[in-house]
Amino acid sequence: MRVTYSFPCLLIVVMFGFMACGKPEPIQNPVLQVRQVVQAPTPTVVPAPTPVAVGVEFRKLRLNQEMMTSDQTQKYGRNLSGKKIEGWIGYFVRSIDAENGLSRIVIDMDKNAGGLPDVVLEGIPQDVAKQFTDRQGLNFSGTIQGYVSIPGCKYNLSMTDVKIYSYFD
Repeated sequence: MRVTYSFPCLLIVVMFGFMACGKPEPIQNPVLQVRQVVQAPTPTVVPAPTPVAVGVEFRKLRLNQEMMTSDQTQKYGRNLSGKKIEGWIGYFVRSIDAENGLSRIVIDMDKNAGGLPDVVLEGIPQDVAKQFTDRQGLNFSGTIQGYVSIPGCKYNLSMTDVKIYSYFD
């Protein structure tokens, strides 16, 4: 006796087999399960005493400025005007007395001495400016005003609305 099966019968048997095995059960709450796997103990947060660098990065500004002509640099400075920076670290070079009991602090952004000043912090009270010593590190923020020239140096970034967060040796 020879048994032959037709295609529809075979299809029904195969489908019944899949139905009998069942489908895998869905995860009841996948978001909750992922959070349970990923969640770790909460570390103790220690607030940073000074901000990290935010906004325009000084090194990029310097690289751009080094490739420009004098006219291009002045235009570039005007385009930077109004941009905010935070957490820049520079090194005190000198202070220049201005009017109304204010000073301009000249900053070198290179850690190693010998370079030319890069930044002028505008509107610093003279009693604050007198506290700093040569090559003392400063962490500061402010608003770029553009490029200015000071005696012996040109193309220094001028900063207003300056906040000095910390200083170190």
